Amino acid sequence: MRLGRQRGSGDEGVGQRRFAAFVPESALSNGANPVRVFVVRHGASGLVLTEPANGTAKLRLTLHKGGEVITSTAGPSHAVWPDFLHGTVGVVARRDGFRFSGRAWGPGSIPIQTIAVFDGPTEVFSARMGELKPQHLLGESVLGKRGYAFELPASLLPPPGSDRALRVFALRNKVASELHYDAAYPWPHRASTG
Repeated sequence: MRLGRQRGSGDEGVGQRRFAAFVPESALSNGANPVRVFVVRHGASGLVLTEPANGTAKLRLTLHKGGEVITSTAGPSHAVWPDFLHGTVGVVARRDGFRFSGRAWGPGSIPIQTIAVFDGPTEVFSARMGELKPQHLLGESVLGKRGYAFELPASLLPPPGSDRALRVFALRNKVASELHYDAAYPWPHRASTG
C-alpha cells in the first residue's frame, strides 16, 4: 500500500496534514472492515507507531437567526445562501450503497472547495473537491474541474423513500448552497429539482 501526504491549502484545512490511501480489493472482506491509521515517528529506540488524535472536523446543519448555517467544530461557519453556488447531484444505487455524482461551481466558474451530505442536521460525509476526482483511477472518465463522484455505503444513509431528508451542499469560503437534485433522487430534500 502506498500513502501520500500533503499540506492543506485554501481557506479550509490550512496547515493540516492530509493523506489518502488505496488498497487492493482483495485486502478487504465483505461487510464492514475495521481500519486503523498510525503515525510513524522516530523514537529513542527506533520507529514508534502512534494513533493520531481525532482531529477531523465535523459539520452540522443548524438554524441561526432565521436562516440555515453549516457549523464546523474546527473553523468558520458557512451561511446557506440558496443558488449562490451552483450544481447538480444524482444518485445511482449500487450493490452495497449509492454513487453520488454531479457538477458544482461558484460565481464566475470559481471552483467549489467541499461537498457535504447531511442526514437531517448531521453530516454523514464531506470531502474537498480535489479528493473526489480520482475517477480515472477507478475506471471512469475524468469529470473535469466541476465534476465530482463518490460512493457511500447504505449503512450511512436513511432508507430511500423514507421521510428523512438527505441533503447535499457545495461549500466555498464561508458560503454554502444546496445543490439541485435530479428527478430520480430517492430522498426528501429542500432544494427544487433542476
